Amino acid sequence: MCCLDADHNDEGTQVAPYKVNKPITFEQELDIRQHCSRELVARGGGILTLSAVMIHAGSTMDVGHYMGVHKTPSDKWLLYDDDKVPREVTWAYVMSLRQLAYLLVYDAVPARYGLLLHAYHVTD
Repeated sequence: MCCLDADHNDEGTQVAPYKVNKPITFEQELDIRQHCSRELVARGGGILTLSAVMIHAGSTMDVGHYMGVHKTPSDKWLLYDDDKVPREVTWAYVMSLRQLAYLLVYDAVPARYGLLLHAYHVTD
């Protein structure tokens, strides 16, 4: 996860969290191989895929509106906005929101690592 708010100024002094209002660049894949073990990289690890973007529209972190965009297993992007029915959006639409991005969620691709993930179904 990458959180895109700030709690330090340019001099490194801690300040109250404030909203970063600059467009950021993010990709659908994040290459972190230089930070991984050789063994993990040899098994194909170290590449993460973007699975969700949390969006904040507002002047400060205390005021505004939050939305989310989630990538489905079939590689479609869905926009979640309060109680509205999620709707499909394009990657271009997701990128158009890059100035409003607050949180990026990247996932490891299990097949690249040779890992087996267990799915749990939670019921009410």
